[in-house]
Amino acid sequence: MANQLFIQNKVVKINNNITLNSPPFYIDFATKFDTESDSNTGSIEIFNLSSQTIKKITKEENLLLKAGYGNDVGVITESDIVEIKTRWESKDKITEIVISESSKEWLNKKINRTWKKNIKVERVAKDIIDNLDISIGKIDIPNKRYAKGKTFSTTCKKALEEIANDFDLKLHVSKGNIYLLNPEKSAEKIINISPNNGLIEYPELNNGNYKAKMLLNYRIRPDIILNLKDTKVTGKFRVINGEHIASGNDFKTEVVMEKYEW
Repeated sequence: MANQLFIQNKVVKINNNITLNSPPFYIDFATKFDTESDSNTGSIEIFNLSSQTIKKITKEENLLLKAGYGNDVGVITESDIVEIKTRWESKDKITEIVISESSKEWLNKKINRTWKKNIKVERVAKDIIDNLDISIGKIDIPNKRYAKGKTFSTTCKKALEEIANDFDLKLHVSKGNIYLLNPEKSAEKIINISPNNGLIEYPELNNGNYKAKMLLNYRIRPDIILNLKDTKVTGKFRVINGEHIASGNDFKTEVVMEKYEW
């Protein structure tokens, strides 16, 4: 019997109406993540779905993708469906689902509101996010205030981008959550990575940052701190961007990261 720790599991859920598991379905995916405010994108390919199931998959529906090993499975992305395409390759019918994280809510929802004088910036940000069907991942804003009050009449995305610009914060959406952070601080706990703990290739310096490849790890997302051990490059690094990939024999997470100073 195969070791459960090394069995690859993937789950696609669409609007809680459709659940597709691999195995038995064959599922490939590639989903990007970064610290920018624009929605992260990706694609999922599912092999040999029935025509009836394909018809049930429509644009703008919510899609939840989870993956991992054995029973250790977690969220890779929670996104909106942007496009559905089906093609034939030899005897396989492949349905490709193009996704974008929170695209409908994030890009279109508007805010029209005025806040009183001396209002805390954190309060304004939370009020804006309350208008969205997106949860707060973490907000880390210095104790700043809008002395003259604040008015927004625009999309929630643009309003939060203005707040981020006003106070030198980082804004991004990841796994259905919004993060608005002090760029000098990490959003999450430290993950230890080594050749014996998921690392596939030694990190390489590229344009001032480091690139690394590891076995797929759903816990990794923007601003996670990786503690690299037993490698040519050691120390703590903050994840800037990356991609989760499942294709053929590849089941990996690739990241670009920067040296993190405490």
